[in-house]
Amino acid sequence: MRIADGYGKLVPSSVDSAKGGTAAQRVKAGGEAATGAPAQSSDKVTVSAEAQRLAAQAAAGGSKVESLRASIADGSFKIDRQLVASRIVGGGEDE
Repeated sequence: MRIADGYGKLVPSSVDSAKGGTAAQRVKAGGEAATGAPAQSSDKVTVSAEAQRLAAQAAAGGSKVESLRASIADGSFKIDRQLVASRIVGGGEDE
């Protein structure tokens, strides 16, 4: 469906000029603003010790996953049905 603007109020060129030009016109290639000044960023990110610990733990967990995949693929992975049943009944808590 096509909508015609019969009143001429939504002319794209007038919208761009109201904003000071298009985004491509406002920012030059290379991250410099149209004024020629280099773009500045004062944002800083700090990663907590807990986040670093979790990231290291996740990276170490990758080898465990690969080990489980291999044992499932070769048929050596055995499920302890008693342990599964006790965790279901206990709400997932270790006994």
